[in-house]
Amino acid sequence: TNPNANGLYSIEIEPGTYDVIATLDGYQTDTIIDVVVIEGQTTTGIDFALYPYVNLKDYPLSSNITLSNYPNPFNTETTITFSLAENTENVQILIFNIKGEKIKTLIDEKLNAGTYRAVWDGTDNSGKQLGSGVFIYQLYIEHKAVSTKRMILI
Repeated sequence: TNPNANGLYSIEIEPGTYDVIATLDGYQTDTIIDVVVIEGQTTTGIDFALYPYVNLKDYPLSSNITLSNYPNPFNTETTITFSLAENTENVQILIFNIKGEKIKTLIDEKLNAGTYRAVWDGTDNSGKQLGSGVFIYQLYIEHKAVSTKRMILI
């Protein structure tokens, strides 16, 4: 489907439960699972955030920013630690599966300079527990990836 002049999308589909996927060439796919469509009602409030596709080799760690997780590999949870050298308007920690699909937004907020920790429990944005595998986590500042790391859920 294509957006209207306000950037909003609209499609008519049969009632049911759907996984809604937004894709655009050059951007990472965003998925919202288990969207319920009820007959005679309009389903609203499904918001996507598409970020430019990031090649892991293109973003070396900046000397002003640190990013790591411990333990790695992990079983039930891992703590992602990062430091910022200056105040920022928008900081995000996004987690992707090995296919490059965003599965979790761990942090999305304005942060001051300092060191921060965020715990990831191996779930996606809907709270579903994910299986074992390799996952990518990225630190975005002002919507630009500044550091990318891998972690292993066992």
